[in-house]
Amino acid sequence: MLQPICAALALLTLTTPLLHAQQDESEEIPTEERTEPPRRHVDPEIRLALDWLRRHQRPDGLWAPIEEPACGDATCNLGDTERSVLELSALATSAILSDRIRDEPLFRRTLERASRALLRELEAVPTPRDRGDRAGHFFALLALLDLAEITNRESLRVELEPLLAAVDQQHVERLNANELYAWITLRWVREMVRPQDRRPWERDEIHAAEALLAASPEDLDLLALVALTRIFAGETPRSSARLEELAESIGDERCPLLEREAPRTLDATLLRGFVAFQLGGHAFPPWKQARQMPLRASQTREGCARGAWIFGPSGGDTSPQVLESTVLATMILQVYYCYC
Repeated sequence: MLQPICAALALLTLTTPLLHAQQDESEEIPTEERTEPPRRHVDPEIRLALDWLRRHQRPDGLWAPIEEPACGDATCNLGDTERSVLELSALATSAILSDRIRDEPLFRRTLERASRALLRELEAVPTPRDRGDRAGHFFALLALLDLAEITNRESLRVELEPLLAAVDQQHVERLNANELYAWITLRWVREMVRPQDRRPWERDEIHAAEALLAASPEDLDLLALVALTRIFAGETPRSSARLEELAESIGDERCPLLEREAPRTLDATLLRGFVAFQLGGHAFPPWKQARQMPLRASQTREGCARGAWIFGPSGGDTSPQVLESTVLATMILQVYYCYC
């Protein structure tokens, strides 16, 4: 049986409402001085990472690389990123939402600021075509859908109605790989939490993913995208010969296809992990061993950057920006995360 990804687990199994704290910002307790005992269900590396995100949220509720981080440590701003402020902020919000740490007062305030900021950004430019940042737009809608479901906030659901209607005419054949990944994830979660929005997938997304793979048939990340698109469309290895073919090669016990070569980026690592987890069987353990375990050992443990991931350049590439690498590394560790 195919299992839902971590965001969906949070949506379906964690329904404790968020109580929005009204404490003044000056009353915030530094992480190092907390007296509350650690919660058994919070992974220690994930707790450190989410606390780093909380401490580096901008006053306006968004997340973005800035020349002078609030903590004053330039280490927290190393590297470069091509992701927009909206996309980084949406992903950071989703990472916090996917963990029960969100119920703690400091993180409730963080999420309240983030939700107001994301909603403000989407209302200012309600259509992804006009924004020119489709992935960021889709991820922001996804984060707000998650928040509305987890907190059971009817007011937020109402505010999302026109924003969701504005993306209903999206032409998926015009999306690149990252945009298509954001779109299928948004659509899958949307139809899960809003049954009234369900409609036949009509195979448009599948055709778009297969077209991307046909243009680069050796790209394992595009192969993973095809598999995930078919899974989200409701296919299983038993019902789809194509997905059965992909599942057998991806989960080959002797040589798992997705581990034939290392992913080039952290978001590729995350995509492959989602697919391996969804397919189950022999696909997931090799990915977990190769991709999750090294991250636990490479997390920064000292200074203002405590909890972040700081990676050097790979080959001739530039270093990934600390905010981006920390968000993605956290989400990688949250794949198959225990919410007990």
